[in-house]
Amino acid sequence: SRLVLAHDPRQLPPWLIFDVGQIMKRCAIALINIGSNVLLGKRSLGRASYPGVWDLFGGHIEQGESVEAALVRELQEELGITPTCFAPFETLQSSEPERFGPAEFLVFRVDAWSGSPRNLLEQEHSEIRWFSILEASMLTLAHPSYLKLFSALEPRPNKAPEPTPPSVTSRADARAAPAAVVAQL
Repeated sequence: SRLVLAHDPRQLPPWLIFDVGQIMKRCAIALINIGSNVLLGKRSLGRASYPGVWDLFGGHIEQGESVEAALVRELQEELGITPTCFAPFETLQSSEPERFGPAEFLVFRVDAWSGSPRNLLEQEHSEIRWFSILEASMLTLAHPSYLKLFSALEPRPNKAPEPTPPSVTSRADARAAPAAVVAQL
C-alpha cells in the first residue's frame, strides 16, 4: 500500500506515517487505581489488537462524543462502574502502528467510581485483576509506557491512605472485593 509522507520519514515519529485512508483512532483509557494498585484486564486471545496481554480499560471515542463521555461509557460497558473522580493523566501513541494501525490513547487517572468492577465483556477481556505496581511490572503489557504511568501513581493529596485491594481471581471476587474497598473511600 502507498504511504503518505510529508517529510523524510526518518525525521517523523512512526505513528505519523500510515496508509492512505487509514484513520488515526482516538481512545479514552482509564488507569483505575486504589493507592498504588491498578486494575488491569487480560485481553482475550480473539482480539484483533494486542491479544493475550494485560491492558487498561477503555476504547474508541465515537464521532461527536467528548473524551470524558467516551471514558464513562466504556467503563460502564466493560466493568459496570461509573467514574466519579478522574482527570487527564497522559497521552500515548500506538506502540505498534504498523501492526495495529495508528492510535492516540488519552489516559485518565481514575481514583473513585460507583459500582463494583466486574468483567462484563469476556470477549474483550478474559480476566480482570488488581495488581501492585511491582506485580504489574512483571506482566506482558499492551503498551510499553504503562510502566512509566504506574510508577507515577501517588496517592492523591487530602485523602487517607487506601487499603490494598485483594487480588481478583474470579468474577465473584471481582464483584465483591472492590466494593468493600470502594465503600471505605
